[in-house]
Amino acid sequence: MTTITMRTLSRETARVLDELGTSPQGVIVTRDGVPCARVVALSPVELAMCESLIERGLDASAPPTVRQDLVALAGARHTGASASALLLDDRASYYTEP
Repeated sequence: MTTITMRTLSRETARVLDELGTSPQGVIVTRDGVPCARVVALSPVELAMCESLIERGLDASAPPTVRQDLVALAGARHTGASASALLLDDRASYYTEP
């Protein structure tokens, strides 16, 4: 895996991004010799997803929006059960005999 300094990334961004296509593991960025980030290229699946969003007129780099129409699972507020516990109970109900 290639390692570069923050200064090199700042000065030669285009070259570093071009090299990402040849390095599937990505590039480690260091600050004062200490690793601080890893830059990796998009996988083919991520690239296809971004292209699909762009074709639909959506901004692929925008953060997700908060949906106001989502509601809590039934019983989650009153019982104090975690969402994981509720989902496991619900899943188990499919496999139990009546």
